[in-house]
Amino acid sequence: MLNISNEAEGDVLYYNGSAWVRLAKGTASQVLTMNAGATAPEWGSAGSGTLNAVEEGDVQEGGSDITTLDFDATDFDVSENPDKEINISLGTLYHDVGDPAAVHYSIGSGLTADSTWNDLDISAHVGSAAVLAHLRVVIEDATTRQSKFRENGNSNAINIGVCRVDREVDNQYHYQDLWIQTDSSGVIEAWVETGTDMCNVVVAGYID
Repeated sequence: MLNISNEAEGDVLYYNGSAWVRLAKGTASQVLTMNAGATAPEWGSAGSGTLNAVEEGDVQEGGSDITTLDFDATDFDVSENPDKEINISLGTLYHDVGDPAAVHYSIGSGLTADSTWNDLDISAHVGSAAVLAHLRVVIEDATTRQSKFRENGNSNAINIGVCRVDREVDNQYHYQDLWIQTDSSGVIEAWVETGTDMCNVVVAGYID
């Protein structure tokens, strides 16, 4: 049985290693913390700090009176307005390239139907950077054909298999949306089967 005396509203009970004892309630705005020996709880003041600088990419925003936060410029937007007030907002991760009137790549224009892996430079639509590109692919032929896409430099079949467009029904168009990682130059690899009549690619957007 516990035998605690002089208890009051807000008090806290804890075990000191041999008995249950009472910790009297703290004062307004105090927080419960652990003592220096890490043996018992105690009340203390809430911690505080000062923001010294905020960086967007490699560019510092704000004055010297504001600890350093470093955000990638492609993911966050940092501004200072008015002075000493820092506004941080999450940037747009998916970039829609718009509503193109024509395909971006086709056989003879970026794509080669030779059953060989070839580089496909899509930096004109995603920039010269490593991004996750969103491709819309359509293939058509009088017989079964396929086209495949992968990250530049990949070679394992497991990574290629999930990035492929197969024509399973003759004389039909087959559409598929694919997500392919580009290299640091905005390049991926494409493989189009020899004899394929049509394979068109539109870069719909990308995530940076």
